[in-house]
Amino acid sequence: LGLGLLFAWHYRHDRRPHLRYWAASFLALSVFLACSGAAILLARSGQPALSLRTLFSLLSQLAAYVHVATLVLGTLALRAGVEPPPYLARGVIAAAFVLGIAATLAFAFDPAAAMSRIYVRVGLRNLVAAAAYLGVAFALLHGQSWQQAPTGQRIVAFALLCMGVCALGNFAVATLPVPLERTVSGPWLNLFEFAAVAAIGAGLLVWMQGDDRARAEGAAHEVERLTFFDPRTGLPNRRLFVDRLVE
Repeated sequence: LGLGLLFAWHYRHDRRPHLRYWAASFLALSVFLACSGAAILLARSGQPALSLRTLFSLLSQLAAYVHVATLVLGTLALRAGVEPPPYLARGVIAAAFVLGIAATLAFAFDPAAAMSRIYVRVGLRNLVAAAAYLGVAFALLHGQSWQQAPTGQRIVAFALLCMGVCALGNFAVATLPVPLERTVSGPWLNLFEFAAVAAIGAGLLVWMQGDDRARAEGAAHEVERLTFFDPRTGLPNRRLFVDRLVE
């Protein structure tokens, strides 16, 4: 939630389309975490599968796939420098809703298919999320060397890479042929993922500060150029001559 609000705050001051998509992405992630937590609590309390628990499961699946969809759209906007075409954005969001509804309804009416529901709802979701995280991390650094990328951009890319690894780990845990309570890696993966989300927030701050500094330096250089050089020919003007003469 905090990371989504941070992206939204930066979008208010810097109207870049990828910030809007990433704000929506991590706000959707917070909705997913809240709804999935509620569904787990209801399941442990003995609620039947087709009850309020199904509603929270549906909301969590929709939010999870919307998180991935808007993360991808934001990355496309960042790479292209412009907002994705409306038809593409609508198509990606619609595909996220279809996947979320299909994952929720699959095996929902079969009480004996608990493990199949876990494979579809947890395993598939983590596999799709892993592909998105790893793809976004690659896209952030594509076309430039690691040393040339700004520090904040490198932090964000590395954190997304870690989140992709965590999602692959959660996919493996969900599809292991052993009961979930016997696996010990799940809590550690969640802790590692939390640290990666915090690193994304820190990297974003460093990245935006670097962009602001670069823009300020560029504006100062442009003011100096317009002051001492002719804007049409680029030749030194009289003011530069007088300034150098005084020196």
